[in-house]
Amino acid sequence: MASPPSDRVRRYRKRQREGRIVLMIEVDEANLVDVLTHSGVLSPLMADDHESIREAYQAFTATLKVVRDDEM
Repeated sequence: MASPPSDRVRRYRKRQREGRIVLMIEVDEANLVDVLTHSGVLSPLMADDHESIREAYQAFTATLKVVRDDEM
């Protein structure tokens, strides 16, 4: 069921304030689950739950750090 337009606008504005965007990407699910479980952000028992995978992916990407050329 689609959410009312006002809810979508509210979420959009909240994302804008927080400097966030929504990306739609296509990935190999098995590879992603492998990375997430081996990095410890996803329990192997939750590997078939798409919501858990999504949350684990968000947690995983939050730990990434940009390395600049001058830091190498």
